[in-house]
Amino acid sequence: MRFSFDLSPGQSDRVIDQAVRHHTVVHLEPQAWTDGRSLKTTLCRCDRKLLVTESASQDDQLLQTLVDMYVNAQMTLGQTLYLFASHVVDVEWRGSQALLLLARPETLMVPQRRRFQRMTLPSACQVHLSPERAQAFEPVIARLLNLSPEGMACRLTETEAAPIRQGHRLRVAFHPDEAERSFNFLAVLSNKSRAGSPGHLILGLHFQVNQHDHQAQAERQRLRDFLYATPRALATQGA
Repeated sequence: MRFSFDLSPGQSDRVIDQAVRHHTVVHLEPQAWTDGRSLKTTLCRCDRKLLVTESASQDDQLLQTLVDMYVNAQMTLGQTLYLFASHVVDVEWRGSQALLLLARPETLMVPQRRRFQRMTLPSACQVHLSPERAQAFEPVIARLLNLSPEGMACRLTETEAAPIRQGHRLRVAFHPDEAERSFNFLAVLSNKSRAGSPGHLILGLHFQVNQHDHQAQAERQRLRDFLYATPRALATQGA
């Protein structure tokens, strides 16, 4: 399981400049596409407000539907995967070549190995997942598999998981039986993998806790205290 951390704006700018020089492939996942499709593009230039990518598709009707649509994007430089969220500002044509104009992200995210062991709880627990941005996907209920102060793994059906894309930010709420009250976090989807049971997927979620958000910091500390005080909570190397 992986989690993601944000690069600084300066680091992100340097990565974007390097990606332009190398004409890096950028895979776009429009959030309105719920069937798992993605669009292959190539980053060709940028300015302070826009990223300009060349689309592998020349389907004008399809591309025009993307204008104003939010997209999750990923690109690889060397052996490092970078993630960002954006939206399509416009589509332009240069002869027969379609150019997608994307809003330039302020920061990029980098998946990384998790730093803390996950723990399984002695009793089953539901996880309520809802989008940070309205209409990104319908709220769903998943089953908690394991948990740490940094994030969690939970299981839900493939159908429920389909519209939730890597890099999506979502609200996470769960109330273990052993806790006095529920926990609530903003999280990002870092990873999807097949579950052992047919028709299900495991989602890896990383809690987004800003160092300046005292309420979120206190919530993480409360979770940390709960986990290490809970009898029979077991460390796990599971998903």
